[in-house]
Amino acid sequence: MERFENMNDSELVVWSWRTGVRKLLVISTSMRSFAFLGDNFILASTATPPALLVYGLEQRPAHDATHASTYLLHFLIGALIHETLDILLTSDPSPGWLPSAGLQVPFQIAGDEQMIAMNLQRVDNWGHLEGETILIPTKTLLGQIESLLIKERHDVVWGSYGSHFLERVPLHGGWDVWTCFVFGMRHIIPRVIRLHGKPVMVVRDLSPTRFLKASEEEREESNALHQAMTRGSRMSYPRSILKCAPLPESIRNPQDVNLMISEDAIVVLDEDAVTGQVLMHLLTF
Repeated sequence: MERFENMNDSELVVWSWRTGVRKLLVISTSMRSFAFLGDNFILASTATPPALLVYGLEQRPAHDATHASTYLLHFLIGALIHETLDILLTSDPSPGWLPSAGLQVPFQIAGDEQMIAMNLQRVDNWGHLEGETILIPTKTLLGQIESLLIKERHDVVWGSYGSHFLERVPLHGGWDVWTCFVFGMRHIIPRVIRLHGKPVMVVRDLSPTRFLKASEEEREESNALHQAMTRGSRMSYPRSILKCAPLPESIRNPQDVNLMISEDAIVVLDEDAVTGQVLMHLLTF
């Protein structure tokens, strides 16, 4: 997506690199961010008013531009947030991605095991910028799309779907340049946090299959970690598995660390505050 400095418009273009055909062109004055939603849809965000827009990759001829108002579905989230400045979206890997057969990959993320991270940015009562990260399984969003009569400009109120599947992430307010903190159904808090005085890395797994297969001991450990992170919040424990791992002792300055996640590893970016040099550590599962 490209924003033009001398204009108010943002331009979102989706190409099929296999065929060389442009699949979608959306021009908007309010679009802020986007993510792929399955193989056939794009999910975009707008802050004025706060909403998520669904566009179909087959809804317009390739040579035509789609105006922002010609969305298929309009998820209204105004009831969730007020005075929002920005809404950011991210998701990995892209739908339909398959490794080369020559790589002989022993396992890979299932096509329906995807989620989208959404960051809501606003100003608090003291004028400070604050953010909140919410995880949304794409399977549930796609289920909402399939259950509705697909036609242009169909509005859906957040209360009718949002509270049933979103998960708020504690200790993950703002986003920075290192945004690869979701992969498939796993999420990592991109900053090291301290639990019981020790620096740790926290990974959350929202896969319903792995949650059902988890032992009672794993669920109890997840709940204890959740309570420690939320300081004994009375909020019900979400249906996910939380695990933490200590930061390697070779990393001396936990406050200068950024964390990312891939299919089978945690990527630790250790940035020297003085020289600006970045060291990469790979910690495999």
